[in-house]
Amino acid sequence: MVVKFQNKILIGITLFLSLFLLHALTYADNNSPIDLTADTANVDYLHRINTYTGNVHVHNTDSTLDGDKIITYRNTKHQIIKMIDYGNLAHYHTMTDPKNPPLDAYAKIIKFYPLQHHIILIGNGFVQNGDNTMRAPIIHYNTLQKVVRSTATKTERTHIMIDQNGTMRITG
Repeated sequence: MVVKFQNKILIGITLFLSLFLLHALTYADNNSPIDLTADTANVDYLHRINTYTGNVHVHNTDSTLDGDKIITYRNTKHQIIKMIDYGNLAHYHTMTDPKNPPLDAYAKIIKFYPLQHHIILIGNGFVQNGDNTMRAPIIHYNTLQKVVRSTATKTERTHIMIDQNGTMRITG
């Protein structure tokens, strides 16, 4: 019985977060243009590190990323290898499917590692897709292996609740 319950939780978490995290990769993988606005920009072509500060807004296709400061790191092929969004709270928004409600993710820091298929929400991590929510101090997700991991802190834990309608809610 416990194993079946744990499997349902893992499947629910994986299905719920896979939409968010796979679409987050559009910032690095999509060939459509990225529209970025910020109060200031420091573009270091030689070192391949770009820093955007002050009301940063990134738009790409059906996704947006907002924060106080966003730093991008590129490899020698100019692929984004890491993107860090800092904010109070940093916000990621996407439409995963026109038939589904939008997906929103918030955290003090959102780190994207597109080539490693890894995303981390740090500090007040919160993901919402319709009525489904997840809240944890730190949320790790590997989009390739479809593995979700939540890390507790000294003062915060992850709490999982599945209601009678099959809606999974994870709250801190």
